[in-house]
Amino acid sequence: VEDPIVAEDLLIGHVRLGYTTENLSERFRQSISLLLASSIMFGTLLAVGTITLFQFQISNPLAELGRFASQLASGDFSQRAIVKSDNEIGQLQTTMNYMAKQLEETLDELNMLSNVASRTKNAVIICDPKGYIEWINEAFIDITGYTLDEVKGKTPGSILQGPESDPEIVAFMRECIRSGKGFT
Repeated sequence: VEDPIVAEDLLIGHVRLGYTTENLSERFRQSISLLLASSIMFGTLLAVGTITLFQFQISNPLAELGRFASQLASGDFSQRAIVKSDNEIGQLQTTMNYMAKQLEETLDELNMLSNVASRTKNAVIICDPKGYIEWINEAFIDITGYTLDEVKGKTPGSILQGPESDPEIVAFMRECIRSGKGFT
């Protein structure tokens, strides 16, 4: 492009502007290449950041929770999960800690009751929900002479009742066994 330079109707020179399209095309290709490279780098950084965030926020806490659940499943109720956040995983960890505490307390109580039932001088019979004997203590063996192998799977009445048994006491004991209540 060429334009004259005129001042007060006097031509004082010319201005020439020139730019080849070949040069323009090369600069355009460089700009596109730079934009593409920048986009790829930004996308890669975004992907790495997302994966890292996922690893620390979700994957690692879930793996830790899985190890904790395995410890509970193996019967170790003394362990507790370390709660690091207030999100859903943290809430799950808190709930599992509560469950572990309840299981530990229940197991302690069960052990205590088991010791009482085993060591008392009174005969103790434990039946399943249908009323069949599952366990007896040593005092039962001493009082009746029956062993666990002889009474297991039988009803208490089939072993302990005879022709001279009081029908009211038999009915009372039967009702207690049916309703899951103990009796002395």
